[in-house]
Amino acid sequence: MATANPEKLPGPPVEANEAQGAQVPLQSFNIPEFPAQARGLKALTLTSDIKVDEYQTYLSQPYSVPTSLPIGVESLTLELFSLGYPPGFLTALASRLPNLKSVVIYSQLFAGITKESQDDAVEFFKRLPFLRALHLLDVFAKPGFFIEAGKWLKYNTFDTPGEARRGLMFLEVNYSFRHEDEDFMAKIQATELPSLIGPGLISSS
Repeated sequence: MATANPEKLPGPPVEANEAQGAQVPLQSFNIPEFPAQARGLKALTLTSDIKVDEYQTYLSQPYSVPTSLPIGVESLTLELFSLGYPPGFLTALASRLPNLKSVVIYSQLFAGITKESQDDAVEFFKRLPFLRALHLLDVFAKPGFFIEAGKWLKYNTFDTPGEARRGLMFLEVNYSFRHEDEDFMAKIQATELPSLIGPGLISSS
């Protein structure tokens, strides 16, 4: 039997004030407070651990996005939030993380099922003027969302303060085909996805 090389084993846990990234599982839409030592974080992953039979209930309950979220975070990953977010949650999250340069969204109906949640998802991107990379992995949305979101993901010269932006440089859109779902292709807003493509893109896939 092979023996692991001690020199290649993981080292001791990283101190909070030295950590560059953190993953936080959520059983509700209440993000926990972050200690002051975490102010150096550059990457944050929020992963849904919400029970399927409780998800709808949490969508209509109060949420919390603490002011202690490290403002220096530049990369955000949102995983497995299958039915989206309570209206206002994403706007609050973007307000707390205004310096985001990269967002990864994985396996979810990102903009939810109501107009309020869709407006909130659009506002999320509107409040991220420094966003340069967007990865949409098995992300679905109701009709109209990608068109509205695209306005804030492309280069523009709007005169209103805070609305002009450089736009995306990197865009990834990826779907895992599901043979058992006969309506899978119909759920992809294929005709809207080109709305995300702007003149500033260096790479898209």
